[in-house]
Amino acid sequence: MSNPWELKPSTGGEAPPAIEADNYPAVLICLVDLGTQENDYKGVIGYRREIFLAWEIPSVEGSPVLGRAFSANLNAKSNLAKWLAALSKEGKVPTEGVNLLDLLGKPCLLQVSAHSKKTDNGERTYNSLDSASRLPKGMAAPQPKRKPLVVNLDDQDIPDWLPRSYGRLLSEIRSECAEKHSTTMAKFEAWKKAPRKPAGGAGSNGRSHAVDSVEPNEDDEIPF
Repeated sequence: MSNPWELKPSTGGEAPPAIEADNYPAVLICLVDLGTQENDYKGVIGYRREIFLAWEIPSVEGSPVLGRAFSANLNAKSNLAKWLAALSKEGKVPTEGVNLLDLLGKPCLLQVSAHSKKTDNGERTYNSLDSASRLPKGMAAPQPKRKPLVVNLDDQDIPDWLPRSYGRLLSEIRSECAEKHSTTMAKFEAWKKAPRKPAGGAGSNGRSHAVDSVEPNEDDEIPF
């Protein structure tokens, strides 16, 4: 058990300066498995496997990386399904499903918004990711500065250049998942056995936390 009186500084995942709200050519640069997380939706406790998707924006100075957490399912009302449908050629998620590894390193057009919030240190502007879509025909595909990366649940390190999710380090969120935290696992097992009503369409909340290429994009950059 850790000593609550000996506190270490929180490092990694520092919020970069916010960028202007706009649409940006971007590349899916990282997939992070956050494990099975406890979720409180309007007072109802549930559990779901969560993943974090991060995009690099090479056209902006410093090639900032913005990301967003999603519930790892493709039901009709999930945010992930809506995002993937917007990336598809036909505007819908294939009935046979999607392998997200096929999207790693692929370009898209990100819609980024900017929001201002008052803090103890003054007003702060932060970004959120609103949607992703296919690159318009003729737009040059961005070339990432970083190597695309997959962070599986058993991997020890999460890169420092990845953003936080709702102000929290991804490593902290992952450490609380059922697969890594005995208390969460016990609660998850009890939840699975407990009788409960169907979800009733509550849906799945994806949590938002966010070109020098000369080659035009190809139609098959997004493989579905």
